[in-house]
Amino acid sequence: GKLPEEIRSRIVLENDEYAYSSDEILDICRRARVPMVFDAHHHICRENLEDYNNESIENAFWAARKTWANPDLQLVHISNGREKFGDRAHSDLIFTMPEVFRFAPWIEVEAKHKEIAIVKLQNEWLEKN
Repeated sequence: GKLPEEIRSRIVLENDEYAYSSDEILDICRRARVPMVFDAHHHICRENLEDYNNESIENAFWAARKTWANPDLQLVHISNGREKFGDRAHSDLIFTMPEVFRFAPWIEVEAKHKEIAIVKLQNEWLEKN
């Protein structure tokens, strides 16, 4: 059945590193007419990518953006691996992000030292981009 609007308007779906790929969540979001939160770290873990400079990341970002009724509200998630790039455990800080995230209006930082990580990103990444 259809989701009632009062429920659908409160739901967003996110890709993960185990159960649902970016493409699978994107398909569900399109059919259910709910926004997709693209998590770049989950994507690289699931797809076994070596860095964020992969065309599939940019494609997933822009495809997810189209699921937002207002693209200025698009939310993405970023984290880095604790021990190595593709490690599923989150690092203390963010050291690298997809270049396409410079177009993201809202970035949620998933790091152990969240506030310090945000200040570091403001001082380094945002100034560069």
